[in-house]
Amino acid sequence: MIAGGRKYLAANGEKVPEAEFMKGVDEIWTEVNTNGDKYISSMELGNAVYRLVDQNGDGTLEPKELIELV
Repeated sequence: MIAGGRKYLAANGEKVPEAEFMKGVDEIWTEVNTNGDKYISSMELGNAVYRLVDQNGDGTLEPKELIELV
């Protein structure tokens, strides 16, 4: 995740202080790794992506939400 984040920033010409970058990584990790172990399972990742797409948080996906995703 750290390497991917750094690669994304470099590819987009963005510079973020190291402390701020690591804080962001920690926040994302905590949000996605719901069981608190040292791995993110496919279920945890899938749930995190679903929460991003389900913009109104009602637990269902509406056509508008999918269109906005694309």
